[in-house]
Amino acid sequence: MSAVYLILGAGDSGRADLIAQLVRTGLSPDDGPFGVYHSVADAAASPDAYAALARLPSTSVALLPEDWPSGDTTPPILAGAATLVLSLDGHGDPLDQIEAAKDWIVGEGHTLARIITVIDCALAQRAPKSLPWFEACIHFSDVVLLGNRSDDAKKWIHDYEKTLHRKALPALIRLLKKGGRVDGWDEVLFPEARRLSLYFDPPEEITVDSVMEEGATLEDELPSKDAPEPLPGDAESDLYLQRLDSGQRRLRLPNIRELLSP
Repeated sequence: MSAVYLILGAGDSGRADLIAQLVRTGLSPDDGPFGVYHSVADAAASPDAYAALARLPSTSVALLPEDWPSGDTTPPILAGAATLVLSLDGHGDPLDQIEAAKDWIVGEGHTLARIITVIDCALAQRAPKSLPWFEACIHFSDVVLLGNRSDDAKKWIHDYEKTLHRKALPALIRLLKKGGRVDGWDEVLFPEARRLSLYFDPPEEITVDSVMEEGATLEDELPSKDAPEPLPGDAESDLYLQRLDSGQRRLRLPNIRELLSP
């Protein structure tokens, strides 16, 4: 059983540097050995940064299968790794990958440690259509890091950060600095769920005795699939994971691969 850190974000946006700092300074050597998964597409976008991950101490690196999560393959086993970092493909649909990641974590007997989203501020400013994509990632995140920031975008970043705080998100919001540095690793990695979504929470066990009140029927008390309140561990009650009868998502996200193209 390994602890798993999920890293979300568009393209690379500094995630490779973040992972390197997570292994070097965020986590303790006692948390190792470490295993890192990343996509072919992200490595192609930032080859030097991802190649450097293989040189980290006590760290093994593996590519995610190119047909994951739509195919039958799963991430390869990194034997002996006590802590795993799964960096989702920043050129694909995060929702499909989030569902597949949960299935993989549960199936392998791992435990979820933290979900971290890196916001590509340059992309969000240049292509506002990407904002719903980032909002979906934030919905599942314990920590939101504002990365890929430029000096001439200070006002936009300030306004965006104010917008996030105005939403009273439970997630921790911090700046991702150059080289993947983050202030306050202890707070960032504190093992407390801060995400809006309950999808990764263990399902509640519903029993007749736990829900029946005097004069109520079982049909009255058991939650229905149409209940507006999200249920722990349930995809169909999560706003971003709900599907129509056609199988399509109720909420459609923009194609981030198209928006990443200059």
